[in-house]
Amino acid sequence: METINQDIVERISKLLKLAENNPNAGEREKALLLAKRLAQQNELDLAQIDKEKWENTNLRKEILREDIELGKRASVCQKYSSWILMHHFNVKLINTGSRRFGKELVMIGRKSDVEIGKYVQSFLNNEIMRLWHEYKRLNNVRTVERGSFMYGVYKGLDDKLKASKDKFEAEKINQIKEERGEQAATQTVNNLSLMRITDGERINSFVSKEFPSLRSVRSYARTTHVQSAMDAGYVKGKVISLRRGLGNSSHLVE
Repeated sequence: METINQDIVERISKLLKLAENNPNAGEREKALLLAKRLAQQNELDLAQIDKEKWENTNLRKEILREDIELGKRASVCQKYSSWILMHHFNVKLINTGSRRFGKELVMIGRKSDVEIGKYVQSFLNNEIMRLWHEYKRLNNVRTVERGSFMYGVYKGLDDKLKASKDKFEAEKINQIKEERGEQAATQTVNNLSLMRITDGERINSFVSKEFPSLRSVRSYARTTHVQSAMDAGYVKGKVISLRRGLGNSSHLVE
């Protein structure tokens, strides 16, 4: 088993090297995605594989934006989808435009994260609305309960994704500790934390350059929820599966 794992590590290292040195952007991205998929299929951590090259590759530095047209009226589900995306899918979202000229959602992040984010954004907007119409029809409730139900769906899915991520990482760290010792496990935790911080810094730097006049607006309005609708939404959110369309690309979609 150790020999097989080493062969896989060497294959992933070669893919990362190919991603770093290939002048063709499409082929670079393909090599990186293949490396990520191979690592995930074999429960390996890219942070432990050829870490120096992985940190220095241009692909990890490449941040881009995708402008998504929302029409003159954004979906009532959009804010809940946006919260899920920003909390769990390593992208930054900025709302632009107006009702008169049309609204847009600007999604910023690494190319692979943006591609996943676009799918999740579309899927969740449709799924949350579908769940609301189903709940409204079966329970004969008023539209005024919609916000409470949708917030419940968001909270249920948010809690599910947090629990899935924590469980996955705890299991992997314990496995590394058993196989390679305490020091290797600690190093993996540090590497993962560093990678997340670095990604966040690169995204924020990109946002500052693209939107130098961007201001954060905080809303302090308090919303009173209908508890029964929120509880029903929470139950539905806990069973949403994002796996369809994503394959096994992320442990967050269990």
